[in-house]
Amino acid sequence: MQKYCDITFDIKEFKPVTNPPTPKVLKEFGIEISNKEDNYKQKRLDAYNNIKQKQFEKDQKNKLLNHRKDFVKKYMQNKDMWEFDTLSMFITNNPFKNANKIIQDFDEMKNNDPVVIVGTIIEIDRRSKDGKQYAFVNLYNGNKTIELILWNKQYNTYQNFIEKGRNIVVLGKKKDSKIFVEKIKDFYLWKKEKGI
Repeated sequence: MQKYCDITFDIKEFKPVTNPPTPKVLKEFGIEISNKEDNYKQKRLDAYNNIKQKQFEKDQKNKLLNHRKDFVKKYMQNKDMWEFDTLSMFITNNPFKNANKIIQDFDEMKNNDPVVIVGTIIEIDRRSKDGKQYAFVNLYNGNKTIELILWNKQYNTYQNFIEKGRNIVVLGKKKDSKIFVEKIKDFYLWKKEKGI
């Protein structure tokens, strides 16, 4: 992940100035080269560019450190989700693998059957009609995306769980490739309760 983080950093190159600044500006940088010296303009320019390059490199280093901190906050808080946060899929580390062993496969369920499913919220479409809020939520279970429908009552009850990137467990009724949500629980709490 560290290598990927560094690849995403926008590296800039130092561009030296071609004309030396005024003697007053040079003095602010501690550069005092007399105009009586041979090739004094080039010496001033070289000294100025040397100082500015060191400042630039220091700034770039600080920007990279800040980029890494932001990257960690955004993508590396939950180790189980590193792959998903970076690639939007699980390749080697599916956090739902053990959970999926104890729940029935969604595709094997019939319409109107009660269904339990685990997954990560990847998209939320909040809507309102007659002042009542509801939502359509896409949940990725490690294998496929399933649409969840939360009507007003369920939306009001579980709206704190509806955030992109959150891992949840859903109890609902299957209707084709959708689930009409009845209950939602935090995935990690559910996993702890089930001892998995």
